[in-house]
Amino acid sequence: MRREGGKLCLTDHWHYGSSGRHSTKAAAQRDAIQSWQDFTNLEYGRSWAFFSRAASKKVGCSQTAAGWSCDVEARACKR
Repeated sequence: MRREGGKLCLTDHWHYGSSGRHSTKAAAQRDAIQSWQDFTNLEYGRSWAFFSRAASKKVGCSQTAAGWSCDVEARACKR
């Protein structure tokens, strides 16, 4: 762990989240972020489970005829 911008962050451990199919990109992003937060909360606890505080965030989305889906990854951080 190390301090980054006033937060304590994991240095080499990434968490991932993904969404199901949604009619909008925004809904798919929210679902993927919630997936990341749920897993991070389970593994490290609530103080680590805020995607808004995470470091090295990556978000990727794609659209098919079935709808939008997104994947996110980031290193967890806490204040």
